[in-house]
Amino acid sequence: MIIDVIVWHIVFSTLCGALLALVFQGLSGWIAAASLAAGAGLVYLCRAFLPYRDTSDKAAWDWIDKTVVAVILLLGLRHFAYLYFSVDHGVQTLLRNNYGDLPLHITYIRNLTDGAFFPPGNPFYSLERLFYPFGVDLYNAFWEQLGVPTQSHLFVMGFLLLIATVLALYRFGGILVVGAFFLNGGWTGWRLLATGVLQDYQEPLTWKNFFITLFITQRGLLMALPLGFWLVREIRERFYVPDGVRPPWSRGQAFLVGMAWGALPLFHMHAFIVVSLLIAFYTLAGPAPKANLRRLAPVMALAVPLGTVFVLYLTDLFRKGAMLHFQWNWFQPRNLVYFFGIELGPWTLFLLAAAAYRLWRGAGRERAEWLMAGGAFLLFNGVLLAPWDWDKLKVLIWFYLIGVALAARALAPHLTHWRKAVLCLVLFFSGTVSLAAVSGGMAQPTRLYEWRELWNTKGAIVELPKDAVVAVTPTFNHPVSFWGYAIAVGYAGHLWSHGIDYQASEQMVGRLYKGGADWRMIVDRLGITHIFWGPMERQRFGDGPPVWREQLTNLSLVPGYELYAVGGH
Repeated sequence: MIIDVIVWHIVFSTLCGALLALVFQGLSGWIAAASLAAGAGLVYLCRAFLPYRDTSDKAAWDWIDKTVVAVILLLGLRHFAYLYFSVDHGVQTLLRNNYGDLPLHITYIRNLTDGAFFPPGNPFYSLERLFYPFGVDLYNAFWEQLGVPTQSHLFVMGFLLLIATVLALYRFGGILVVGAFFLNGGWTGWRLLATGVLQDYQEPLTWKNFFITLFITQRGLLMALPLGFWLVREIRERFYVPDGVRPPWSRGQAFLVGMAWGALPLFHMHAFIVVSLLIAFYTLAGPAPKANLRRLAPVMALAVPLGTVFVLYLTDLFRKGAMLHFQWNWFQPRNLVYFFGIELGPWTLFLLAAAAYRLWRGAGRERAEWLMAGGAFLLFNGVLLAPWDWDKLKVLIWFYLIGVALAARALAPHLTHWRKAVLCLVLFFSGTVSLAAVSGGMAQPTRLYEWRELWNTKGAIVELPKDAVVAVTPTFNHPVSFWGYAIAVGYAGHLWSHGIDYQASEQMVGRLYKGGADWRMIVDRLGITHIFWGPMERQRFGDGPPVWREQLTNLSLVPGYELYAVGGH
């Protein structure tokens, strides 16, 4: 299937591009073109081993499956079509949950496009390399480098990976797993029947609808979900289910599995950790663990060195390991049962009932799988892999979806079409209400940038070197970062959630703009090459004359948008 080809083209192209950019110290037009061409060539060479050649999971989709998927794709089409668009003299996004995340990724894409040295520095924090899994943004940067408009490549890639994710989840556990991610919801959505008003009743909740809060905003999941669930399914069906269901891997298939596993941290570190744990479970808890390890050896021969390189880099040689901590009471002031009863509503009851029944009546390995999924879900409610407790959702969804898949497999022999329709109606209703409410004509797009400010800023920094580090007011949507330039200190929320100790640097930027006499020490300490003084800076720090405005020369010809070079720059 063409969707599988696209996923693997992204994997191969991104790996090739990262290697070429590392060798030649930055991304250029020829590297972007060569990476995309190399990705296409590798896909062609591996065409006989791609997932779509496997027909073992092909079953007739019934009318319920087709209807649910059509609704998801239709609503998803609208969201990705209006992910990033120009209207009323500004740049907007349809979903306000994207207000902070999308500018971050636009900066990453533009910074990589404009020839950032590799390994790239963090364009939002001058004292660190970019230790964020930037694989998806690097692939978008290839198309940006070749002149494809930002709006176009964000839309095409997002929508195609939406289709890939739907297919991967469907193959893993059927339509219930697809709905469990895209149409999840608690009981609040049923208020529509009482009020008659279509709105997102889940908006006040912590997790809301996963399509809205995770898939649209967390761009790494665009690749992590289809790639990760394909990996888990490959391991599970060959090592864990009864023998003889799937034939052994060929060398080409083992190469793809190893490549996907090793490349996963470049796209999403949480997914890599979870998938690695699941691979270990399905390999060692299967009927023949020693034989499984022997069969897994060719995969590990590729995955371990490739994954180790990415993990060591993205964790800064494990110095980012301090983000791992224990916090059980994150759901306060409510208790855990009440929290999930509200947040997941009918899904909580569905999973608890299915788990209790299958632990009582299921076979040994099915019970072990239920215990693994449930135990890991409880464990990672207390063990956090990131500073922000909300980010635990990126881990919990994997075990939640595995639980739904187990329940769906157990129910499959007993579900007639109409029983299935009723079950889907109850489970999908609240999520569908939320998604329809934020996708329809009542949606209120959020403005990210004003074109006047963007172009005035562009005129002010037209001579700015690509390797410049600019002092600006710390925020997530500054016009300087929109054009891909690195800023000294960015938005505190992003820096904190990425495990960066930014407070002292942010205070230094504040002293710089308030006219501190130690401004030269500050620019040296933060590696600042230029200072920008524009509307955002005046709004936050006032229009007083800092010392450096009197001692440095304004390089800008645009009134109200000033740029000062520091030192020899």
